[in-house]
Amino acid sequence: MENKPKRPDNVPENAVWKEDEQEWELGKYKNGKYSGFFQWWRKNGLIVCETNFDKKGNIIDYKRYHPDGTISRTGTYKDGVEHG
Repeated sequence: MENKPKRPDNVPENAVWKEDEQEWELGKYKNGKYSGFFQWWRKNGLIVCETNFDKKGNIIDYKRYHPDGTISRTGTYKDGVEHG
């Protein structure tokens, strides 16, 4: 049984609680793969990551955040390999 926490005010209504990751997730899957823009939040509503995926489910770019909301890391990928 899922122990879905109370949704924090800043987490969009259509975000889904992912019990196995202990995070809220917002984005659309296509053929079972990530597709387009995704966001993740911690249980308490702090943003974790924002990532863009191509139609094949490969990462295009991402932004990860520290618990205080500042950016901890960014990156881009080309043909499934991080570069830059």
